[in-house]
Amino acid sequence: VENNWTRLRSEMGEEAEIRKASIGELREDIADAVKRLERGREVLVEHERERGGLVEQLKLGVSAETMRLTAALEELRQQLSREVLARDELQAGARHSLKSGLAR
Repeated sequence: VENNWTRLRSEMGEEAEIRKASIGELREDIADAVKRLERGREVLVEHERERGGLVEQLKLGVSAETMRLTAALEELRQQLSREVLARDELQAGARHSLKSGLAR
């Protein structure tokens, strides 16, 4: 009976040591997983920052392009106005010449 009791006590001690080791390994695995998750989160945050910066650059680019196109449109309007005035003056001069020629 004493021998069985010693053997049981020894087996219980071994089992306790195995459980402690398993718990230790599990803690290490969890710590590693937490580290990997944290690194992944940091990478995602950095990508998000970069994407935010790219979006801001795109906004600035669109704004600059809009200003450039607006200026070009205004320039075209002014050119068209000058051409219309020149054409009107030409027509008026031609009418005047025609009237003068017919009056002679």
